[in-house]
Amino acid sequence: MGDHREQIIDISTPEADVDTRMTAVTDWLITAGWAAPFDGTDWLYPTEPALREDTGLLHRWPGFGGVTFVVTPGLYWVAGDGTAAPVCPACGTESDEWDQIEQWGVQRIEPVAHCQSCGHKALLGDWDLEASVAVGSLAIVLDPQPLRHQGGVFDPTDVARTLRTELTAALGGRWAYVHHHL
Repeated sequence: MGDHREQIIDISTPEADVDTRMTAVTDWLITAGWAAPFDGTDWLYPTEPALREDTGLLHRWPGFGGVTFVVTPGLYWVAGDGTAAPVCPACGTESDEWDQIEQWGVQRIEPVAHCQSCGHKALLGDWDLEASVAVGSLAIVLDPQPLRHQGGVFDPTDVARTLRTELTAALGGRWAYVHHHL
């Protein structure tokens, strides 16, 4: 079981612009109807202010509730238990790009990854990182908890992917999704 978080990582904002970007992301979460102000925190991020899910989300995902959204700075965003290598978006083969992930974090330059199986080449952040690691200056970390008494049956991955798509359309930039399992 364990604890789970969905991490939507901004892989394009430079460190120098993090504060401005965090404000823009927080404002967007509220105005887009994803989150509402909240006088509390997420236990994993006790020093960061948190937002709470907006009740308008219930029509999209029945039973979606008790969710905190934390917009927080960082560097490495990992999957935790069972962290795997990035997966080629063309053929689905796991890569051996661990050195490139470390290089990305140290040099802050996103490398181009090359699939040894099919020959596909793309920036590493464009690979499937859902069970892997992403490098970025900030992330939205959400803790989706289904409200079972309200028919809480939804897939947190669907919520995270939808948030990523809407966030990219509204604010631009490049975003990666990593599922974190403690």
